[in-house]
Amino acid sequence: MALMSAAIDAGVQAYIRSVTPMEDLVSQSEAKRYLSRVGIKPSMLGSWAAASLITPVKRGQSKTAKVLYSLAEIKKVIAAGKLEQVQIKNL
Repeated sequence: MALMSAAIDAGVQAYIRSVTPMEDLVSQSEAKRYLSRVGIKPSMLGSWAAASLITPVKRGQSKTAKVLYSLAEIKKVIAAGKLEQVQIKNL
């Protein structure tokens, strides 16, 4: 049930991203708060970016420029992780 819910949520977010891309982007702190809410360590955000699973978008050229993340990408990674857990349990 959690897997289906995560997949539906990821699909809805991907649709929102395709229709209104700017509404899909959230700040780094918002992304970390979202991860905490769904029970994932906020530090995973950096790990996923380093593994090219998600793509951070930097607004501006300065070192202190705001970094944004796609909520659709984050939700897809979460759904893929849940799918992998189900597949491992079924082995």
